[in-house]
Amino acid sequence: MEKPILCSADIDDLVAAQNKKRSQKKRIKLLIVGACLAALNIFFIWALFIDTQASFHALADHGTATTAIVSEYNPVIQKRQNGRYTEHFYKIIYDGHVASKNLFQADLIGRSFPVLYLPEDTSKVVLGSKGESAKTLFLRDKGGTFYDAVFVLILFILGALVGASLFFFSIFAKDW
Repeated sequence: MEKPILCSADIDDLVAAQNKKRSQKKRIKLLIVGACLAALNIFFIWALFIDTQASFHALADHGTATTAIVSEYNPVIQKRQNGRYTEHFYKIIYDGHVASKNLFQADLIGRSFPVLYLPEDTSKVVLGSKGESAKTLFLRDKGGTFYDAVFVLILFILGALVGASLFFFSIFAKDW
């Protein structure tokens, strides 16, 4: 039996077919990685959101009301694009517990405020009184939670962009 003679055009076609297969495998891998990154991103954001919401609902539902006294002032100066920004962190003492809160103004040492804290986790404390809604407590407690939420939102957007770009690149990319 005679071996078929391959011409250079046939060899080029075989190489092109192999390259196309490799390219498809790369695109499938990118598709899987992009989909996994996007799903992981959504899961972590959802978990953080649920945990934060659960804390504020627990504080509104069965938080212990007491009075906190401001004991120490620790300003944190941050440089931003449009100048300097000072965060006014204070140590507050309530029912024998100590916490650090951003109270958004200076010269509060010695003043007292109504607070709610969770008896099962005394580190969860917010400015507020019994009977206030979880939404009201959340909006008032912008000292850490608001900036954490903005940071998490930025991470979510970046993660979504990376995941989506890998996903769409794997679908629409030509042979590479």
